[in-house]
Amino acid sequence: MPLFRFLPLLASLLLFTGMAHTAHATHLRAGQITAVRDSTNLNTLTYIFTLTLYRDNCNGVDQEKAKIFFTSVDDKIVFGSQEQSVGLRRQVAPCVQELTYTFTYTFGGAGQYKIYFAAENRNRDVVNMNLSVDTPFYVETILTISPTLGVNNTPILLNPPIDQARVGQRFCHNPAAFDPDGDSLAYRFSIPRQKNPNNENSLSTPVSGYISPERAGPPFGVPEPPATGAPTFTINPLTGEICWDSPGKFRIGSQGFAEYNIAFIVEEWRKTSAGFIKIGEVVRDMQITVRDQPNNRPELFIPNDTCIVAGSALDVFIRATDRDVNQRIRISSESAIFSKLRSVFPAQPSATLDPPNTPPTLPANYVYQGNPARSRFLWRTDCPHVRSQPYDVVFKAEDNVAPPNQLTDTRTWRITVVGPAPTGLRAQAEGRGIRLNWDRYRCPNAAQIVIWRRQGCSNEPTDPCPKGGPAGYTAIGRVGANVTTFLDNTVQSGVQYSYRITANFGAPGLGVSIASPAVCARLRLDAPLIVNVSVQATSRQNGQIRVRFAEPLELDATAFPPPYRYDVYRATGFTRGFGTAPVRSFTVTDALPTTSARYQEFTDQAPDLNTEDNPYTYVVLLYSGGQFRDSSRTASSVRLAARPLPSAIELTWRADVPWDNTNQRHVVYREDQSRKGQNPKRFVRLAEVPVTTASTFRFTDTGNGITFTTDSAYCYHVETIGSYNEPRIESPLSNFSQEICASPLDTVKPCAVTLSIDPTKCEEWASEEGSTQPSASFCSQAPFSNRLTWTYPTQQGAKVCREQDVFKYRIYYKRYEEDGLFALIDSVVSPAPPSKEYLHKNLPSFAGCYYVTAVDRSNNESAPSNTVCQDNCPYYLLPNVISPDNGDTLNQALKPYPCPRFIESGKITIVNRWGRIVFETDDINVNWSGRLNGNAEVADATELAPGVYFYSAQLKTTRLRRKDENINIKGWVQILR
Repeated sequence: MPLFRFLPLLASLLLFTGMAHTAHATHLRAGQITAVRDSTNLNTLTYIFTLTLYRDNCNGVDQEKAKIFFTSVDDKIVFGSQEQSVGLRRQVAPCVQELTYTFTYTFGGAGQYKIYFAAENRNRDVVNMNLSVDTPFYVETILTISPTLGVNNTPILLNPPIDQARVGQRFCHNPAAFDPDGDSLAYRFSIPRQKNPNNENSLSTPVSGYISPERAGPPFGVPEPPATGAPTFTINPLTGEICWDSPGKFRIGSQGFAEYNIAFIVEEWRKTSAGFIKIGEVVRDMQITVRDQPNNRPELFIPNDTCIVAGSALDVFIRATDRDVNQRIRISSESAIFSKLRSVFPAQPSATLDPPNTPPTLPANYVYQGNPARSRFLWRTDCPHVRSQPYDVVFKAEDNVAPPNQLTDTRTWRITVVGPAPTGLRAQAEGRGIRLNWDRYRCPNAAQIVIWRRQGCSNEPTDPCPKGGPAGYTAIGRVGANVTTFLDNTVQSGVQYSYRITANFGAPGLGVSIASPAVCARLRLDAPLIVNVSVQATSRQNGQIRVRFAEPLELDATAFPPPYRYDVYRATGFTRGFGTAPVRSFTVTDALPTTSARYQEFTDQAPDLNTEDNPYTYVVLLYSGGQFRDSSRTASSVRLAARPLPSAIELTWRADVPWDNTNQRHVVYREDQSRKGQNPKRFVRLAEVPVTTASTFRFTDTGNGITFTTDSAYCYHVETIGSYNEPRIESPLSNFSQEICASPLDTVKPCAVTLSIDPTKCEEWASEEGSTQPSASFCSQAPFSNRLTWTYPTQQGAKVCREQDVFKYRIYYKRYEEDGLFALIDSVVSPAPPSKEYLHKNLPSFAGCYYVTAVDRSNNESAPSNTVCQDNCPYYLLPNVISPDNGDTLNQALKPYPCPRFIESGKITIVNRWGRIVFETDDINVNWSGRLNGNAEVADATELAPGVYFYSAQLKTTRLRRKDENINIKGWVQILR
């Protein structure tokens, strides 16, 4: 009784204590945690964290102190915590005060960490969650520290997470996030969270009753024209712009407003050699206040997203208007480029907006203009600004209606800064290569120069916003940014090449420059040029290939006089494994031409030239006066491949040749269907395929005028078109592939079969005919076999079943009936169609289940057949009489007759008529000779008296079902002496 009298007082004390703690940290509106590595500290594991909170300073209490916690990302380990007093205070909106707390923490090592803040409570009357005044506030940040990734700072969020919206007007907000390291940012919505009181699985849990603002309740808002339908609430995953089109009047009462909280995550992704990896995220909790008042939102006009070359300036005007013509407008902007972040932009001038409505000027001091308003944006860029990710500049137009009824229009301008083009590129022949030289690159923060090449001489306009290399060019080399020369020794005689160079910038920004102007160069035409390797006949034994080459046009005849010999060598495949002897030789005694090419050709039809299965590669060696002079570049035949698709056939082709087959129109031919089956085949032009790079050498035939059938083959060959881009060499160069045939992919599954299994016939197997005793072969049958047979139907429902379509049958098996999964154990593939029976051999027992499927040549597999199962016939028989030591050799010991069958193990116990144990064994063969064993309770005699004794056997059998495997048997045995 006394205990019960004390309980109410104790509860009251606890309640009072809890309220005092709550009052200390109540009425929080929004916030987030960001981090930067402490550059003043030699310890790379030391970070400075900034907790920014936004509180209700009209009706709420102060937040003098705040504590953050450092944990593992799985919430299982708390490494430490810190508490700090508020550092800076700033009024950012009516009844909204920004509080800033700064913490310095040194981690114990590399890893991924979670940093969180939790406090009670949120401000009252947030309409899209339950009882916000009693709901704790929670934000977190995930930070990755890795020596392989380098320095990692979290994104900085420049725009406060407090904004105003009006009923019926589209609302947009941008957090103006900036990553100091140049990492890519991605944005996604989350649900506001609160501290998890149980902490069973995680530190936090979603707030109770959260509803996305556009679904919070009627009356709902109506989107601005031309949008129709229900209101939307979206976040741009690339820019982070949040738009609500548009708020409704839900819960706007006499107070004149409704407050909503949302949360979103800013993900941080870093580009590595393995691709982009996520290295952190910042959770921001934000509050939007919706009012219903007659004010109209201003309208802001900004330039389109753009690229600018470092070293030049952006000088543009930002404009804004307001339908309320008597109102004034101020244009402001948030972006990292307005602040002097020396760690990011050392010694670089910041961008400006005139009037100067940018940080560090306080919003209260921002300048209003007339209506319409115009502000001048000026940014003088330079090399340190170069990075792969664009800079987000968030502009805001705000009218001068008295707070809190002001409305804004927010828009984001994305500006990408690219490096200037390298200058002074020059090219000239040097020996058997082409030497490139250029001026030293002017940006000191560049990491490397990339050399690009393409065949032909071209100088298209430079891409002002490059994302890769110049269009049509391939990277052939990379050198340090301070290097100014490169030798290209992979060129061939007579081919015209275009070169450009670009600069790559180092981590973490990873920017690029625009490309230099192109320069052109070529080597002398002083070696043979192969112009044709064209398949003329497709055969495994009698293939034919036309080989043709041009003689040199610019060979120094004084140094290398005639006669000339050309030896042509062949290799099988796309290789350089040429034979030891030429396949053809040509001797020319005349002087070489100089104005237009002279050609030599032959048809390679060597015995067993297998053009059906192989491509072939050729090279021509030039001899002058019996001495080797030079060789051509290698050139292969065109190799065509076909891949069956549902109701289509995809063709791809490849040719490793020295001339240029790109940026052309290749031709696909298909067998004339009106003459199908005739020999030789007749082909008709099916399509001209515009190709760019080698990866586009493909075409998909979907029928193109005919209806494909899966039981018919369709034959093709391809003609490639190319050029050396040299006026003295003929052009275009036409070469044909081999012929190839294919059928569209058959997607129709075969019919399911009906399966049966031969029974074990336990009774017949265990006994001789007319006898109750086991057969003589009873103890010598292992291993075992199961014979399966099945039938293939002629029709299933409305579907006609064609057994000739079946390519093979698959056999599936599982050992126990209750197991869930079958395993594929074998396939029956012959003859054609395959046999419909299967013998599963070498089994330790009969027990198991089976099903069978039918598979066609397109690898379509039927539904499973019915399942059949086989069980074992366990057998364990002990005789009732033994006569040990009676002078004969019969019945000397108790043992199973004739032997145990499908018995894995057991324990046999024998007792006398009084229940005393006289014998025990784990040997299922027993072999008891009527004597006491070592486990007997009576040990004063070795030979038991004649009489009746009782046995029990606990046996583990081998069965189809596990639940049937343990059995107990009992019986008696009489000893006769």
